[in-house]
This record gives sequence, C-alpha cells and structure tokens, in this order.
Amino acid sequence: MKTMTRNIFLLTGTVLVLGLAACSDSNSTETVEIVEAPDTPADSTENTPSDSASDTTSTSASDWEAGVAVTYRGHISAGHYKVGTEVVVRELDSALKQTGTVYKTNILDDQGTFTIEDAKFESPMVSVEVSGSMMSVCNEWDYPKSSSFTILDLRITNALNTSSFTDMQTIRAKFLMEKGMSFKEARAQAAKELKEILLMEELQEDFESMNFADSNENNYYLLAAEVLFTPLGSLNEGDKPYSGAFTKDTIVLSSLYTMWNWAYSEATDRDCFKLSEYSKKWGYQVKLKKAKDFLDSLWKVKLNLGTCDSDNRGKYKESASSPIYGNKQFFRCDSTGWAHEEICSNVDFATFLNEAPADPTQLLKSENCKDTYYFYKNDEWHKAQQVDIGLKSACVDKNIGEVRFSGKMCYQCERSGWLELTKDECEAKRATCTKDGEVFTGESSPTTKFVCEGDTARQFTVRETALDKPCTKASPKDTIKMGYTLFVCDAGSWKFTSGDSAANALIDERDGKVYRTTGIGNQRWMAQDLDFGDSAAYPNLKGNIFSTNSDPILQLESPGTLYNWNAAMNVATDSGWRAPSDSEKVHGICPEGYHIPSMAEWDTLFVFAQKYKVSNTVGASLRGKSHWNYDPFDKNYNNDDFNLSLDGTGVVGKDNKYSANEGIAYLWTTESDTSGFSFKYMTLKDAEMTNIKYSSPKVKAAIRCVKD
Repeated sequence: MKTMTRNIFLLTGTVLVLGLAACSDSNSTETVEIVEAPDTPADSTENTPSDSASDTTSTSASDWEAGVAVTYRGHISAGHYKVGTEVVVRELDSALKQTGTVYKTNILDDQGTFTIEDAKFESPMVSVEVSGSMMSVCNEWDYPKSSSFTILDLRITNALNTSSFTDMQTIRAKFLMEKGMSFKEARAQAAKELKEILLMEELQEDFESMNFADSNENNYYLLAAEVLFTPLGSLNEGDKPYSGAFTKDTIVLSSLYTMWNWAYSEATDRDCFKLSEYSKKWGYQVKLKKAKDFLDSLWKVKLNLGTCDSDNRGKYKESASSPIYGNKQFFRCDSTGWAHEEICSNVDFATFLNEAPADPTQLLKSENCKDTYYFYKNDEWHKAQQVDIGLKSACVDKNIGEVRFSGKMCYQCERSGWLELTKDECEAKRATCTKDGEVFTGESSPTTKFVCEGDTARQFTVRETALDKPCTKASPKDTIKMGYTLFVCDAGSWKFTSGDSAANALIDERDGKVYRTTGIGNQRWMAQDLDFGDSAAYPNLKGNIFSTNSDPILQLESPGTLYNWNAAMNVATDSGWRAPSDSEKVHGICPEGYHIPSMAEWDTLFVFAQKYKVSNTVGASLRGKSHWNYDPFDKNYNNDDFNLSLDGTGVVGKDNKYSANEGIAYLWTTESDTSGFSFKYMTLKDAEMTNIKYSSPKVKAAIRCVKD
C-alpha cells in the first residue's frame, strides 16, 4: 500500500511523524506526516458563531472528491468540552475499518467549533472522536472521562457535526450493519427509530446538520438531547448511557425509562438549574423555552400519567417507569402539576398505612416498595429493619424480653429493638430446663458450661468456671476451701472470704497498731499499707520515710508510710546489699511473722486473682475503694474482689517530691540487681500491675507485707 502525505494546520508548533495504528481491526500501515501550524491563543476567538465559520467552504453541501483538499468545519455538541480539547478525525473504508489517515485538531470555542484545513480523504467515510473533561449544560458537574464518537458520510455534508443524536445513531447503525444493512440504510433506519422514540417525527433534517453555533429553528431538539444524554457521559463508546438499548433487534424501550425521568427533572428545573445560564454563557443558538416545552411533553407522554387537574388533586399515580426500578415510581398531582415522589415509602405512609394493627408485632408488607415491611410502635408506623424481617416480627413493648432465632443466631427484644446475643447466650436461650442446678455443655462450644437456674439456663460465671461448680439461688449454702480462702455459695453466687477478720488481724507488737489481713489462696497479705515509722528504735528509717498522713491535700482515711530501699529492707545506707534467693524471706521493716514480698510472691497473687476474680480485670479485682480518683459506679476500676484493698497512695521520687498523680500504687519487692530496684506499679485504669525499676534507692514506695 502506498504512503500518503497530508498537510494539516494545528494549534501547536511541533513537527511530528506519526505511525497510526487502527483502533478497530485494520491492518493499515499507512503513515501521515503532520505539519502543525503556529499556536493560536484559545481566547483569540470570540464566543459567537460567526467568528468560527469558514470563509472558503460551505458546510451545508458536500464538496468531497477522492483525494481533493477541502477545509472542513465541525462542532462537538455532545456536551460542553473545554476549549483546546483534542478532536480526532479518522478515515474509514466501506466496511468502517480505519485506513490509517488521521487528522487531529482542537476545539476552538464554547460552541465546540473545530476546523481541518486542506484535508484529503480517499474514502467519504470518517469518524469524529473527542474524549476528555466535559461539563453538563444542566449543572456545575464536571465529567472527567467523557467521549463522543460519530461516523459521518462526507458525500452527504461537509459539516463534521457530532451530538448525542449522532452518537446514538452511530451505535444503532453499526448494529444494523451487522444484520446486513448498508451504512446508508442503517443510518436512515437509526435516525427514523430515534425520532420515533423521542417524539421527533416532525424533524425532517439530518442530525448531522445541527449544531449550537449556527442558528437553526430545530436546535431546541439538540439542547434537549444534551439534557437527556450527557448526565451519564462516559469514556468508551460501548459504555454510553442507554447504548445497550440500541444494540438489540428491537430497541429496548424499558432501558430508556431513566431518560424520561431525567426529562421530568430537567423540564421542571429540579436538576437542570444551570440550563439557561450556561446556554447563554456558551453562546448556544437555541430557544430555551422550546427545549423545555419539548422535554415537558416528552416525559408526560412516556410516563403515561395523564391529566393532573382538580379531579385527582392530591392523588398518586404509578409511573410507567416503575418496571425498571426495584420500587414503584409515583407522581402526585398537586397545584403545580405532576410532582415526582422519589421515596416510595412516603407513598405507603400516605395511602395504606393508616390504622394500628391488632397485633403490633406483625409486619405489614409494602404495596409499593420492594422487600419493604412496616410495623406499628408508639402510635406511629416505622420501617422494619432487616433483623425484623429476618425474625418475622417487630420488637415492641408487647414482646420485650422475647427471644427469637434465625438460623444459629438469636436475638432478644429490648426497648431499643432486637439485640443480637452471643453464641453462648444463644445456647442458654435455646436450652430447656427441668431441674434447678442442672449442668450441661454447649453444642457450639463443648468447653462452655451452662446451669439451669429455675426454668432458665445461663452460662457459668468466671468464678463458677474456675471452681467447676455452679451456685444458684436455690443451691444449698455450700463451701469450697483453698488454703486461707473460703468460697461460700450464697444467694446465687460464690462469695470470697478469708475467715474471721478479728481472729486474723495482725497486731504490730512494736507500736500496737492493728492491720487487717486477707487470705488469698495459700498466702496471707496485709490488707493495709504498713504504717510504722519508729526511727529511734530503727535508725535505718531516719530520713528515709514519708508519711502520707502529712499531706494536707490527700487526707487519707487510712494513712500509710512510704519507704526508700534502705528503710524497707532495714539496712544501713552504707551497707552492702545482696539480692536474696527465691527461698529467702526478707523481713525488712515488716512486723514479726511477715516479710517483704518477692516478685514471685506477687506473681502468685496475680495468678490466683486472674483465675477467681469477679471483675473484668485483675487490677480492678485488687484495687480498694480509697485513695483513687474514680467513679464509684464504674465496676471496671475498683471492686476489691479479695479484700486486698490496694491503695493509690502515690510515690516520692528521687528528687524527694511526693506525687499522688490522680492515684498511683507503688509497692516494694525484694528484687534488685545492678540495673536498679524493682517495684510493683499500677494506676487506676491498669488491667494489671506491672513491673517498674528505678536506678535510685531514694525512691519511696508503700509496703504490703505477706505472712511467712
């Protein structure tokens, strides 16, 4: 195949040689040398039709001859593309395959004008393509991936005009050609079908002859097309809105119902609020009123609503567009005419949801909305949620407390609505109880135990699980002993006790002070901070302790004393210190029979608390009620499950300054090494006590002694 050379003036000043490949199935290897003209400023053209017109070539009659240079003028009227957007014109053969001859130019003004000078085509068939950012004439929306694709026959006209009409005509014509029609026949048939569908039978001229730059009595059809088609503009021809309707043997009218709804919205200014402003701003040669009148008549006929007058004022009528929507589409006749009711449930409320049902738990199926149900509660109708529909019942005052099942899930009716239960809660609700205290395991979780309390089943509590024994309100007053600890089944729960308080009180023979103690497993702990400070009898205390009772702000109910390392361990400041072994007891400053706890002894306490606690966390199970800044009604913080009553008495830092810091507990352990001295540390919201080290022995902390 021979190589053809064409000259064309564009808007840039670069010389390019392009190898053009077909975007269809063409095997053409022809090339085009494109010589581009110097840049023409985009704003050099006024926004009027006459300024863009060619002085040398008519656009109403054909001047095409094979291989003869012609200057072509055209307009992109398929949406408003920005000035400077590229327009591509490709030559096609009789089978509409690309020949390889391509011309490129740019949009010059707001009417979409473009020109191609001295263009030579061997074939009269060409495609005109544009893609890029497009603005709708209706509103301020910008569609960044829009396109227009039209096939034209230069034997009919020199005008390279494209619009939504020509785009749709092209899609339909290409389909009809696949069925055996010639392009001429297919083009004519497509135009005829489009005009019939859009009620434009009176339009005699070709779609290609119309554009927004040239005055034409029928341009209002063109503007109406922009209103109907451009809101869904897209990048690819196959994705054009409604294009699927035009690629069937018979045009699928039901696919076009959204277009009739658009016609209603735009004709009544519900969505197309910029139509008048933008049409004038962009210099469109069109009569706006005729465009609106056409759209108004179009939707009224297509949606088959009939007359809106005093006889049916306030009534609803279903739109012919309903079949394509999941929900029925309604229009209401009011004083302004037919008004679209977009929310079908509103129609339900206005038409058939009136009197309260005999059974308020009953769900009433919508007459107009797909998969929609209603229920009556608190003297008004409500839209049912998916859980209501799945359970086939509303949750109202009548059935509060009721449990319903859906597959393996179950829900309980609360005042706020259906509450989804956990799997274990669901197991308990499914169970049938015949005997109080009866124990069974769950089907979904064999390790989870349940107990019947009366005729209702419940899951074992944490303490019941740890003790492996239930305690119901009807159970006898049973006991379980573990070292010092005694668990007593009382009033439906296992209560912790560590024996008689008076009998187990610790009396410090050195100063006569009495301390509460608590037996936790195999350990007995002081339940109060040590408060001994006789520095005369114990010289190692001198200058090394701090009494929390001396703080005027804290005003502790049960004050204690904070000790530094030397005071706690009762060793001289200049004496050497050897860390004890795990088996050694460091009595330090503790009363007779008690000693400073090791880290291992603290950990033993925590293991027991973790297993037998009632609280959510170990920290909450050990914290007392005093000396913490907390909400007394919040059970996540201070429950004191084991009567240990740890206090947030603060700490004295190595700078010798006392800090309560909203409640902090620092407690001594015997552990130390070359890196520092270890404490147990906890704040109000900590789930557990953590380890902390200080390099300085001057830090002062509280002491809880444990029995030898």
